[in-house]
Amino acid sequence: MPFCFKSGIFNSYRLTRIPILLVLVCCILTPVETRAENRIRENYPEKPDTMGIRKKKCFHFTEKGLLFGYGYGINQLNIPEGVYCPIFFVGQFGIQLGKSGLLPGTVSLIIEPQFNFVILRSGIHTDKKFEGGIGVGLQQIFNLTPKFKPFLRLVVGPHYINTHTSLQHTGFLFSDNAAAGFYYFLTDKIALQAQFRARHLSNANLALPNHGINTSNFLAGISWFL
Repeated sequence: MPFCFKSGIFNSYRLTRIPILLVLVCCILTPVETRAENRIRENYPEKPDTMGIRKKKCFHFTEKGLLFGYGYGINQLNIPEGVYCPIFFVGQFGIQLGKSGLLPGTVSLIIEPQFNFVILRSGIHTDKKFEGGIGVGLQQIFNLTPKFKPFLRLVVGPHYINTHTSLQHTGFLFSDNAAAGFYYFLTDKIALQAQFRARHLSNANLALPNHGINTSNFLAGISWFL
């Protein structure tokens, strides 16, 4: 539903606030190490090798992992055909971007391909469906202790469901995820992780109906840091 503002002063304040918020977000997410590397690169340009070819830096995955989990429909009225219960099988790939500017810890780019089974529970009856998609987002890891490291994660991406319901169009939509969890390191390179994730599925009104499907989800798995 669009928002209506009756006061021109409020609109002016809101427009002035947007650039300030963008600057704060950039300060938090822009890696300190990256900014330092840029200054060094400007003062000391990289020399070509003996073949006259400049060496190039490429991104590589610094984390690979597997997640398994279970979700439950937050509001049964979202799906009158039954409670929407996804069973998650998620791959996790991370690219460390560097240290965050204001918050202690590191920021990573996260990629999550997934294929999930879905159980619709309605009384004693169940119906089996599936869904799948890929999400891309950012993760902030807090270096609390060498072994215990909490994190926050935001992931958004295209998704597909084959569930037929009167309140949500079947097919392609978007998956919005907000997660909070922790890593527990068994070694320097291997860590267990667990998280709570709130998820919203809808299609931005590209097709109707579009009331959305909301679930509370618990996931756990293992990660390898490279």
